[in-house]
Amino acid sequence: MIGLFSKRISFYRATEVPDGHGGFISNGELLYTRWATVKDHKQFQKEQGDQVGNDKTYIMTLDAKGITILLTDIIMYGSIRCEILTISIPNEMGREYVITAVERKKV
Repeated sequence: MIGLFSKRISFYRATEVPDGHGGFISNGELLYTRWATVKDHKQFQKEQGDQVGNDKTYIMTLDAKGITILLTDIIMYGSIRCEILTISIPNEMGREYVITAVERKKV
């Protein structure tokens, strides 16, 4: 199982810290860096108003031991920023996460 994980991905969670002037600074806090299998799932185009974008979807499989991932977390895969669409645990033992994540591209 571990030998199949050949790509390094990092998980970030949004945080807000006081800026000292009554406001907040939004930032991302690094939660985990893990080895995973990453596969391109599909690419599709969307049109919203006058904005056209190409979304690239990835399927990521990784060891679930000792980590908790939320749908609001962000994944960095190299220089690619991905939003999590789904998180599933494919078997009863809960040893792996299978995550569907999307890279939103604006053209």
